[in-house]
Amino acid sequence: KPGRAQYSMIANDSGGLIDDIFLYQNSENDYLMIANASNIDVVMKHLNELAKDYDVSLIDVSDSWALLALQGPGAAVLLARFVDHDLTKLRRNRKIVTRFNDKVIDLARTGYTGEDGFEILCRPDDVVEIWKTLLEAGAVAAGLAARDSLRLEAGFPLFGHEFNESTNPLCSDYSWVVKDKDFYGREAIWDKPCDKKLVGIVLNERGVCRQGYKIYADDTEIGEVSSGTVSPLTRKSLALAWIDSKYAEEGTEVFISIRDRKLSATITKPPFYG
Repeated sequence: KPGRAQYSMIANDSGGLIDDIFLYQNSENDYLMIANASNIDVVMKHLNELAKDYDVSLIDVSDSWALLALQGPGAAVLLARFVDHDLTKLRRNRKIVTRFNDKVIDLARTGYTGEDGFEILCRPDDVVEIWKTLLEAGAVAAGLAARDSLRLEAGFPLFGHEFNESTNPLCSDYSWVVKDKDFYGREAIWDKPCDKKLVGIVLNERGVCRQGYKIYADDTEIGEVSSGTVSPLTRKSLALAWIDSKYAEEGTEVFISIRDRKLSATITKPPFYG
């Protein structure tokens, strides 16, 4: 429906993904898709190929927008000082057109941190002023490393790490995204065996999990870390990883090779807090 947003994925025809995306419906026949910035060209090429058989126009408007993410439990209170909309009525995964002071913006209650928050889509000429206004009001600047820690604590996948051109999302906790409907690439994904599964892991010893670290069951290599960090919240070393399916049950002990030592870890279902 217009004004709603949805996390989704673009499948390829070989059992993996082109990208994961957020899709916003502006009006009955107008949609805004936000892909990963590094994948814009790949996504546009793929969609243009598919669009040849349909009455649809695809336009890359990336240079017409800037995006700021205001995230955290205090985001709504802070943002309410500057917008002319009652944010208590803006539900999760909804988008509106409103004003930030005198600037017209698209405002969505979306994000990728596991927290409540908003994404502000504005004109590039307005973004610096909006940014400075938010900082002066008490917002704290945070880069991609901070965002990465937050999404990992929440157990959110990142394309290029957890998902890529050969990973089947049905072998992960994000299988709910892929609906049992007709879509491009369905035959290569649907009803395929999951030799490996995407799992969460918490290290039981001191150490830091990093992408590419090998995972073992005794002396048998069973997978590798796709993303890892030390949680600022729990102070535990945690990771997402693709491992052999027979070891993917929650509570299973595995071992991660870190600097020539195999450290004990436990398969843990995200999120990694609460």
